[in-house]
Amino acid sequence: MKTIKKMIRSHFLFFAEKPGEKTFLILCALLLVGLILFSVLAGPGDMPKDWIEKKLTLSMLFGGGIPLLNLILVLSVRERFITIPPKTSRYDSAFLQIIHQTKHGQVAVKQKGEKIIIDEPVWAKGIIYQLKTEDAQSAWYNKENPEGSEENIEVSVLRVNTKVSGKYRNSVITIPVWIHIHTNAKKFFNPIEVFKKIAGEDPESETLFLPRYIREVFEKINQKNQPEIQRLITEYVEMKISESVLIGEVIDLLIFPERPFSNVENVQICLGAPTTSSCKGMVCGK
Repeated sequence: MKTIKKMIRSHFLFFAEKPGEKTFLILCALLLVGLILFSVLAGPGDMPKDWIEKKLTLSMLFGGGIPLLNLILVLSVRERFITIPPKTSRYDSAFLQIIHQTKHGQVAVKQKGEKIIIDEPVWAKGIIYQLKTEDAQSAWYNKENPEGSEENIEVSVLRVNTKVSGKYRNSVITIPVWIHIHTNAKKFFNPIEVFKKIAGEDPESETLFLPRYIREVFEKINQKNQPEIQRLITEYVEMKISESVLIGEVIDLLIFPERPFSNVENVQICLGAPTTSSCKGMVCGK
């Protein structure tokens, strides 16, 4: 009985993702088989062709009806019992917080159960929590032979853009910062680990953005260095120090956790050339 139940579940799990496309492929395969049978049966022989055509038509109608019926069943079963992983990039991930429904007397109570990382359809229902690793100011790239490694290995690097800045009169001097998170190319971020670590501020959120968290951590732990950064920027604008000295002094001040998550191999902080912007408000009146 368990074997039959497992086979039934495997069948629905296979069709749960992209059921329409898979049904279309099956229909095309049946049509091809039907055409082959027709060419064979309609060849030279004593059987009447009208009889062959009737049998073939009935066979194709029956064969085409089974995939369509299967599609209806799959959609119904998927809605009630199956969870499909959200469509994300290869670096994103998600986990399912299984919800068990129990009865206390006449009252149905929902209880949170185990957490399951989902990268394929699973036979369970609950709350889906997503971890997104990219936004408009971040991107992934691959790098071979990272510094300090003698082996020919490849790492995946998440580059997150942020900045440090200071003011001088009506001007704002901004130094672009790129945080490079080197990760194991074969080991993606564990969404359960990340949620446990960074979901404290918003425990009800079902989607977390890793780049946003990295920027917040960077800004928080470097807040204590802001007065010194401001002093260096002031000296730079007053031409007391050069651009290279400014960049060198600022990068020595900036810090970030070496291994914020288990799959992180290294963290690099890089700075760009400072830029200046200025804005002044004018009140026109009487």
